[in-house]
Amino acid sequence: MQRSDRIKLEYHRAIVDHLRIDHRRVRSIGLDNVIKMRQQYERDGWGQSGTVWLDEWEQLLNEPLDQLIDGCLRADEHGNDMRQVSPFAGVISQDERLAAIRRAREVT
Repeated sequence: MQRSDRIKLEYHRAIVDHLRIDHRRVRSIGLDNVIKMRQQYERDGWGQSGTVWLDEWEQLLNEPLDQLIDGCLRADEHGNDMRQVSPFAGVISQDERLAAIRRAREVT
């Protein structure tokens, strides 16, 4: 796994911590971001590639919590691709983001 993929996985581990504490808030942020991201894709003409991932995130955000968590933490290529278009901006703090980067660097 590339370093950037490890960092995104660590970000999503922190997001999962927030999901376990207040999944309604995190889901709301995610769904709002999906809408904003879709509008940006349409406005900027980025095509269908990103919207496929947004469709999948939207579906996951409406699934039971355990399925959403599994989607966030998928450690395969599909999970890496999904995290490239993550709708969770605004969920974790800057300190949590920096801690995730440190954890990703520790992985060999």
